[in-house]
Amino acid sequence: MKKKPKIKAKLLKRLPKKMGDDAYAYTAALLEDVNSNFRVFAENLTIVRDKVDAHHVELGRMNESFTELKIGQNLLIEDVAVLKEDVAVLKEDVSSMKQDISSLNERQDVMQADIKEIRLELKSIKNEMAELRNLLYQKADIDRLQSLEKRVSRIEETIQSRL
Repeated sequence: MKKKPKIKAKLLKRLPKKMGDDAYAYTAALLEDVNSNFRVFAENLTIVRDKVDAHHVELGRMNESFTELKIGQNLLIEDVAVLKEDVAVLKEDVSSMKQDISSLNERQDVMQADIKEIRLELKSIKNEMAELRNLLYQKADIDRLQSLEKRVSRIEETIQSRL
């Protein structure tokens, strides 16, 4: 049996000039090389497909997550809009409360002035009552004195009439 010569990669690029055993060996080697290259290509293609499938699944998950994020973002946007409305209402309420407090402060100032005035009048009334009390005691003393003078005068008349 004749040993087949090894065909180098450089030789595979050209066809031999003579057709014969060398041509068949060359064709067999070429087919084997092409077949080998297709196997490697198929293996690499399978790896690429697996990676693409994995990326496709991951992309599906990411798409779901992205959709959930969009929904969440829309809910947050709605919540923020509601909060803005609530804050506007609260601002109005606070403004109204400030006006009410200002009005109450003014009323309190008026009431304090009125209370001072009432206290002064009450003090004046107390002083007048004290004066009236003194006058009343003085009048009572005068009445008593007159009464005593009448008694003394009766006693003197009684004594003079007995004498």
